[in-house]
Amino acid sequence: MKARTLLELGRVSNLPTVFSNVLCGAALTGERLRPLPLALAVLAGSLFYVGGMFLNDAFDATIDAKERPERPIPSGRAERATVLGLGLGMLAAGEALLAVSALGGLAPSGALLPVAGWVTATCVIVYDRWHKGLAWSPLVMGLCRAGLYVIGAASVAETTRSGWRSDSQRSWNVAASIATSAHDSAIAPGTAAARFSVRPRRKSRRSSVPSSSARSAACWSAQRAASSASASSRA
Repeated sequence: MKARTLLELGRVSNLPTVFSNVLCGAALTGERLRPLPLALAVLAGSLFYVGGMFLNDAFDATIDAKERPERPIPSGRAERATVLGLGLGMLAAGEALLAVSALGGLAPSGALLPVAGWVTATCVIVYDRWHKGLAWSPLVMGLCRAGLYVIGAASVAETTRSGWRSDSQRSWNVAASIATSAHDSAIAPGTAAARFSVRPRRKSRRSSVPSSSARSAACWSAQRAASSASASSRA
């Protein structure tokens, strides 16, 4: 399989949105950013995304043969079984990286990190396998994106038996991180409308995620809200 075909299957032009998801989740915890576990989290999130894109083509091969015959599998540039195996392999590799980070003591949150990865990978598989024609599938896609925020936070933030560390600023920032992930739900109405609308045969499969600039703006707004809330709590 040619490198160009691999890049087309992975839709790698959207990878910066994955980086921003993970980094934003980590930054909003207020913890010191640990380079190694954070880098592993970004890499794992990237594997989840690219693996999910491969699975999307593998599961949609029959539909694409009718509607988008220029895609790698219908056009004969890639075998469905190979694409499926690569997609599942990337999800497994991403989960393995998170497990190594947790078991190796790099990520202070411990088991929370691989659990967040497992949930995210499961949502990716569910969405790719059953997204066609189902009204609730955009919600699952939103959970995939929200999972990246949690992975970023869990790669740097310490937890206790009662949950996240009790420092008020960190608590507000973690809450803001969760709230920031909710901005991805804004993609659901547009995605649902596109899913059930009639499209020309050679429609463009655009990314349903917001642009990096919009995502950064949301992250900045949430951080400002967190700082204001924290200041109010101390007053």
